[in-house]
Amino acid sequence: AMAVLWDGHEGIGWLSADNFIKKEPPHTYMLEILTLYGATLGHLVTRHRVEEALQQEKEEARQFQEKLQILHEITITLSRTKTLDELYHQAIELGRTQLGYDRLGLLLYDKDANIMVGTYGTDDQGEIRDERDFRGELYPPEIVDILTGQKRLGFWQEASIRDMGQSIGQGWNAMAVLWDGHQGIGWLATDNFLNKEPPLTYMLELLTLYGATLGHLVTRKRAEEMLQKRAQHLALLHDITHTTLQASNFSSMLKALADRLGELIDADNCFITLWDDDLKKTIPIAGYELGDDTKPNIIIEPGDRTMTESVLEAGHPLVAEDVHNSPYLSPKIAAQFTTSSLLGLPLIAGDQKLGVALISFNEPHSFTEDEIRRGEQASGQISLALAQAQLQEQLHEYTIDLEQKNQELRDFNHVVSHDLQAPLRTI
Repeated sequence: AMAVLWDGHEGIGWLSADNFIKKEPPHTYMLEILTLYGATLGHLVTRHRVEEALQQEKEEARQFQEKLQILHEITITLSRTKTLDELYHQAIELGRTQLGYDRLGLLLYDKDANIMVGTYGTDDQGEIRDERDFRGELYPPEIVDILTGQKRLGFWQEASIRDMGQSIGQGWNAMAVLWDGHQGIGWLATDNFLNKEPPLTYMLELLTLYGATLGHLVTRKRAEEMLQKRAQHLALLHDITHTTLQASNFSSMLKALADRLGELIDADNCFITLWDDDLKKTIPIAGYELGDDTKPNIIIEPGDRTMTESVLEAGHPLVAEDVHNSPYLSPKIAAQFTTSSLLGLPLIAGDQKLGVALISFNEPHSFTEDEIRRGEQASGQISLALAQAQLQEQLHEYTIDLEQKNQELRDFNHVVSHDLQAPLRTI
């Protein structure tokens, strides 16, 4: 016989009995007692379950309050970080050590390329890892809908757990969106790859709050860095003007301008080449390489295509993301560079083609619109400086030549005057 244990109108189990031991037939009242016993047990089990659930909820509420206090302290700590990279790293470290997440990663959304970009994350051993070089397709595909909608949290059970784009197991994973206003700029991802435990409800809510906090902090830090870059940009532009006025000679001026331009884009190398329009020839003249005083030693043979020539023909900036596979310069020229990506900025004043500023990175680099724009602003000033410097040098050479001719004329007059004195005395 069996007597059902009820929770309201829902059966939650049963109490079973038989006569295997005594082999006696059942008494009617014993079956009734079994029914009542089952009902009593159902009530007691239900009550204990409710009490345990309430106790669990109370404990989770207490833990949630503690985590909220920790999150407040983390927010203060993160707000004091100096750079975005430091903010990303600290966000992962504090999220794991203080908030208690198993694995945590912070990924940014590149809307133009429709890809995810890594910052810092956690490897399959639970160690913090630098993932700034990671680029990958969005996964899962519904992330796009979450980022472009107003959903704050994505949660998947019995899903593929991924590491650097590769599946490493099954479990649950969740993502909390980082918002900049109404635009998703990235997400905070976590899973249970290491501990294999089910998620606590409050931990998912906490993840949502952490993502919202990071979205605000990242947006603010981006604005701060943009203002700092703008201030640095204006200072370097002023420095370019000052350098032009203070340089003792043309060569030192070009070297100083190359230095300032390299610092402006935070590049690995910067070279300034001049252009001889009569000979259609590129003249490497000054260089900047990680702060070293470097004069480019580039051999250009007749017929070799140079970046300078390509840029001046185009009349606008050109980008060679791979210098060894670009139509803008010959492989022979590219082989003499220690760089991977190159930006060419024309130095033109009026109709006069003066040369090109070449900005390069040793590792593959995608030049942003902001970098190109800042480079163009600087190259405009450099063009005026070059034109003025060349004009002054021409004027200086003309003055020296004129002085030399005047001296020759004075010498001639002296000779003629001396040669005429004897006949005059005779007369």
